[in-house]
Amino acid sequence: MKNHKVMLFHFLILLLIASWIVPSIDYFTIQSSSSDFQSINSWLPLIKSVKFGDIIFSGLNMDITNLNIHFYPYLTLWFYGLIAWLLGMKGIVILSTIIFPVFSFHLLYRIFFRHLSELWSIAISLTCLLAFSDWPFRSFLIGIIKGTPINELATIQPLEIAHYPIPSFSVMVFLIIFYFSTKKRKLTLFRISLFTCLWSLSSQIHAIDALYGIAFWFIYFPIQFFIQSGRDINKDYIKMIIYQLIIGLVCLSPILLLWKTSSTYHSLEEIGLINSGPSGNINLFYFGVYFVLPIILTLIVYFVKKIDLYEIFTSFIHVYVLLFVEFLILASSLLLPNSIHIDIVQNRIPLFFLHFYYYVPFIYLVTRPVGYEYSYGLEATKSSKNIDFGLNYVFNRLDKIYLYLIIFLLFIFSGNSSYKSYNHHKYVEGPALKETINEYNEIINILPAGSLVISETPATNLIPQIDFNKNYKTLWTNRFTNNISSGKIMDGLLLYAYIYNWPKEKFLQFMSPGNLQKGRAEIVDLSKNKIHKAGIGYWLLNHKKNISGIDFNNYLFSLSDCYDNINIKELLSDFDVTHIYSINPISDEIIIKSATKLGNGFLYQIDI
Repeated sequence: MKNHKVMLFHFLILLLIASWIVPSIDYFTIQSSSSDFQSINSWLPLIKSVKFGDIIFSGLNMDITNLNIHFYPYLTLWFYGLIAWLLGMKGIVILSTIIFPVFSFHLLYRIFFRHLSELWSIAISLTCLLAFSDWPFRSFLIGIIKGTPINELATIQPLEIAHYPIPSFSVMVFLIIFYFSTKKRKLTLFRISLFTCLWSLSSQIHAIDALYGIAFWFIYFPIQFFIQSGRDINKDYIKMIIYQLIIGLVCLSPILLLWKTSSTYHSLEEIGLINSGPSGNINLFYFGVYFVLPIILTLIVYFVKKIDLYEIFTSFIHVYVLLFVEFLILASSLLLPNSIHIDIVQNRIPLFFLHFYYYVPFIYLVTRPVGYEYSYGLEATKSSKNIDFGLNYVFNRLDKIYLYLIIFLLFIFSGNSSYKSYNHHKYVEGPALKETINEYNEIINILPAGSLVISETPATNLIPQIDFNKNYKTLWTNRFTNNISSGKIMDGLLLYAYIYNWPKEKFLQFMSPGNLQKGRAEIVDLSKNKIHKAGIGYWLLNHKKNISGIDFNNYLFSLSDCYDNINIKELLSDFDVTHIYSINPISDEIIIKSATKLGNGFLYQIDI
């Protein structure tokens, strides 16, 4: 790349994104955003399993009576397992939080630069990349306008693109396939078949992004091939469509077979990835800004300028196909039963790419140099000329002012959050993290390999499943990463509560929605005095499943009944509990064989 301005922005992006991991490359959190917590504790146990050679995750199944293959993005997890084996966890962090996002910026720039100027492409690409799921750039701008202190206009959550493996890796792969599949080249059988395979296999990278990609490709390539073949639907055209359908089905067959032969559907419903009814609501702002407004703006330009409809169709058909696909997916999620959870649909590729890409036709048309004065037609009227003059003034004269201003504010927007995250890690997260990891290491130095780690410190119980060097077990089993019954998970959490003498009210609150379920930017605090408010127990058991109304009351009643009728000796035996670490006294129903002083507490060897 010869353009120094573009190279400079690549370098600035690299520095900005890297600033999040400068304080530490730790991949465990004590007090973090909900999005960060879920990303770490959902995917890292699966990546760890691959690193240890378990590529179908059978080792995560603790219940031999419930042997089902889960619906996972296997290619993504296998790739990350390989990286973990070659480079370790720090390699994963550096690749996912720095290298992949920077390359995604490069791809975004190349895609937008096909139609837009250099400056417009840089500005939009930065807006795509520098995004937080629950802290939009518009809220930052509103805060600036209102005079809110800059230190209050920040979040400690990392950039959404830096979450790994999804969406850091999955967004990059989507952009790679999209960039090459939409290049203006002759569509041959080989080329079409290649991208049919790639889009279909992307279902093993990220299923939701693949849903967008596959739907896009099977609408886009028939249109392009139809134009290329002289607008003639002949035998060759029909054969091509049939061939691609067969190729797509073959590439998708592992998912289709898995869906048919296992309880995948039910497990997805249980963990809240799909809903048995309509998945939620989308406000009018969403539909207005992302669907209606880009089309209206393009129509305005069409009516005030002499625009060739065929040019719009041929140049931007891929844009409108994507818009149509997202509209259909959203509509199905809102209206149909057994639909994809709306949060998953919104916070993936639309967040990083699609919602900005829909404005490309308008920006392209409005920034074209003025050719000549119109003397007849609608575009020759005074009102059209005034609108045209206004649009030209804003987008062709003032753009260098406000685009540079937007770029500057984007760096302030994200850099401010990076600084806040740095201070949070230095004064809050770092000390607590160091203390917890030291405690964990002291415990496992005494326990035999493969033992069950149980600690009064809540965070310590989450480490075993993401410890890439050791293979210990925990009572805090995650429903998403472990294909075991919900009853088994609840038994483990119930046993934990009884060991540490939790009253029923605390246990029920621990198993109810908390900060983790309130929003992706909410702080999840794993400290002992706040753990019951975090929503961790609910998340471990139900993942993202939404339980409300009568169902929630029945859920609490079931938990209460289990608490009242616990057989602690039986559970201690079932989970093969041999040691318990605690600072405060543990349940007097547990028979202690010996006690070893460890840190501020004792590691008890128990008799089961």
